[in-house]
Amino acid sequence: MPEKIKVDITYAAIFRVIVVILGLWFLYLVRDIVLLFFLTIIIVMTLAPVVNNWQKYLPRSLAVALIFALIIAAIGLILGVVIPPLTSQLTDLAVSLPEYAVLAQSKLQNYNLASLQSFEFAQEAISSLSGQFSRLGSGVVSTTLGVFTGIFTALTVLVLSAYLLFEEEGLRKFWFALLPIDRKEPTIKLFDKVGLRLGAWLRGQLLLMVVIGITGYFLALGLNLPYALALGLWTGLTEILPFVGPILGGVPIVLLALLDSPIKGLIALIALIIIQQLESNLIVPRVMQKAVGL
Repeated sequence: MPEKIKVDITYAAIFRVIVVILGLWFLYLVRDIVLLFFLTIIIVMTLAPVVNNWQKYLPRSLAVALIFALIIAAIGLILGVVIPPLTSQLTDLAVSLPEYAVLAQSKLQNYNLASLQSFEFAQEAISSLSGQFSRLGSGVVSTTLGVFTGIFTALTVLVLSAYLLFEEEGLRKFWFALLPIDRKEPTIKLFDKVGLRLGAWLRGQLLLMVVIGITGYFLALGLNLPYALALGLWTGLTEILPFVGPILGGVPIVLLALLDSPIKGLIALIALIIIQQLESNLIVPRVMQKAVGL
């Protein structure tokens, strides 16, 4: 007869489980606020070392104001110069997806790599996706509300970030005053070290995304591919993903080049491999060494 196993569950353990569940449920309810503060902390940790460096030459308030003036100017430049052609390219791409599906089907059939039946489902799926993209403009009210919500969120994050940077010293003194005396100095050192390294890594990662995005844009431009701006943006955004980012970023460039000609597709593939090797062995080590000190 097997021995019975007795499990004792105390009221304290049950209480802890309930508290954890309620805590997770509360975080889910306020997830938008948590995300907002998370973005704020990321911006503060990224900009704090820059502000501290500029503070050697300028008053802290002026340094913070100057940095955010540059950020707002950059955002305005992006909205005015980059967003209109990018939106146009994305709209054209959505409308052209069925044509690219037919062209890809024709190319594969020429090389006996696919049959008409095997491509029907993919073509229908792409046509459906294209229809959904083209219907996005019909929801004028929801689109407008989404734009205003995004602007409000961005302004909130910027204002909170500026406030935390303005009042960094006072907030540090307040929070560290709550610590026990014997833990205060080690905690301050650890906090400063982690903040410095994480902020430097974030700045380095952002710089890498910009460099790779610009490289992808000029590669698409050099190959005379359509949607070069959208391809460059996609290449830069996927750079944040470890390992698979360069692959995901390069796939659309190679596919569009292949649809034009096999030679152009091969050139695109070779160019992306060279860029990836330069990134891994030259760009990333130099950028991260300068930013993080590794």
